Amino acid sequence: MSQFGMKMPGGRRARSGGLDVYTGLLFLMVLVLGAAATLMYFAAVKVSPDKNPLKLQDANRIILPNVDK
Repeated sequence: MSQFGMKMPGGRRARSGGLDVYTGLLFLMVLVLGAAATLMYFAAVKVSPDKNPLKLQDANRIILPNVDK
């Protein structure tokens, strides 16, 4: 059929599943969010009691390190 110039459905070559711009941006976003979460973890360790970032301070007795009164 192709010798007559007819176009057959599905006759095109299939696109390869390579990386595109959106995949690159997604990968960059994951790296940035991971870095932000790591920085927030280290900041929480500095101000939390017993160096446990998941433990909360008492609401009536907040103590921040390296702060002069």
